[in-house]
Amino acid sequence: SAPRETVRSRFGWRNNVKEEMEAQLNEIESLREKSAVAENERDKLENDYDAVVQRLKEAQKQLIEVSRTNNFLKNQLRDNKRVLERAVSAERQKTNNELARVRDQMVAVLERERRI
Repeated sequence: SAPRETVRSRFGWRNNVKEEMEAQLNEIESLREKSAVAENERDKLENDYDAVVQRLKEAQKQLIEVSRTNNFLKNQLRDNKRVLERAVSAERQKTNNELARVRDQMVAVLERERRI
């Protein structure tokens, strides 16, 4: 009976080792699957990051271009205002000169009529 106990305990030990190895192999396989999922997620996040960085660079380029266009238009508007102010001033001067000439002519006509 004692030899049988020894045989049983030895085989029992082997069964425990086999079960432990299977459990460890299952855990390793589970960890490999989780690792693969994590790597895929990391790759997806890196691609998303790269796409966002590219869109940001494009938006920055557009912002710089809009800023340049805005500055150009501001300068053009300032120049147009100066030209308009000069034109209005010149027309005002012409009108004032014309009014003075008409006034002088009217005064001359009135003086002639008084003399008559």
